[in-house]
Amino acid sequence: MDFSLTKQQRDIKKAAAEFAAREFLPDVAQEHELNHRYPRELFKKAAQLGFIGLDYPERIGGGGMGVTENVLVIEEFCKADSGIGMALHLGYVPSKVIKVVGSPQQQEKFLGPL
Repeated sequence: MDFSLTKQQRDIKKAAAEFAAREFLPDVAQEHELNHRYPRELFKKAAQLGFIGLDYPERIGGGGMGVTENVLVIEEFCKADSGIGMALHLGYVPSKVIKVVGSPQQQEKFLGPL
């Protein structure tokens, strides 16, 4: 069995690493932690670049990819800053329930805006 990453997966991993290196600056992370603030602006930027909802169906605006691609993004985000990386990931974990057991209408209503 070949467990090598595909070119697309390597590209996603690289893009996530570059985004995190550029955006997860130490002063930004410290500001959020000291003020107990969720990094909403980073979430929005990550979403605009397709890092959020990567494994959601394309029909609702997701990336249509799998769990592996999603984990590659989380891994790179957490390498850069574990606090911000996990905050961005955990910020949309509850929506995974809707992805798995929600009706198509619920998925469109609640996941589409993400």
